[in-house]
Amino acid sequence: CRDSQVICYKRSCPLCPIGSLAVEVKGECCPECQPVQCHADCLTCMHTPDHCDICYDKSKFLQNGHCLQSCDPGFYTEDGLCKACEESCSICRNEFECISCKEPLLMNSGRCVSSCGEGLFQDQLLCSA
Repeated sequence: CRDSQVICYKRSCPLCPIGSLAVEVKGECCPECQPVQCHADCLTCMHTPDHCDICYDKSKFLQNGHCLQSCDPGFYTEDGLCKACEESCSICRNEFECISCKEPLLMNSGRCVSSCGEGLFQDQLLCSA
């Protein structure tokens, strides 16, 4: 310890088993696993009982610690997770392809741009040839 800071030399900490919650312990590198009743939606939880780490229902999507039937606008699904769209997209298909853009941006081949560029013209919120 130096200036009340803990310097950890472990590469990673063991995961807590199902039915327990990782709780930080002051002065320790790894959290302590404590038995806990996670929210009914959670198979496992972290930080708090209602912050899911894994969803109990595999058909639901995990977004910011919550298990949802579908992802909120501005997110796309990948491997059971809701991942945030690129900042310029309001709706996206994946991390590379926007479906619609945040105003005042324009759609150009799945990308959100501020202007259409040479050889293209603006047709409402789309760039066209």
